[in-house]
Amino acid sequence: MIKPDNDLAYNNLKYVLSIIANNQSVAETMESAVSKKLEEPVFYFITGKMFRDEDNTEKAITYFEKTIQLDKQFVAAYNELSLLYDLNNDLAN
Repeated sequence: MIKPDNDLAYNNLKYVLSIIANNQSVAETMESAVSKKLEEPVFYFITGKMFRDEDNTEKAITYFEKTIQLDKQFVAAYNELSLLYDLNNDLAN
């Protein structure tokens, strides 16, 4: 299992996904994998980070919110979500 704060593992995963991505973005490739009914919060979190890295804030927020829905104690997802809300000047959330 990839730990959310393991940047080396995260970057290695992004690299591998970029190789198999064909014409999709890395985040879209991860999204395809997650859509296979994986209910593991860390996969949603990583997908959110990948969309964040691709400047797709809307999808990143969706994945961080799903992470929190699955695990209310997933602090890193709250942190990412608050940063994105701050960037969007949407601090009401």
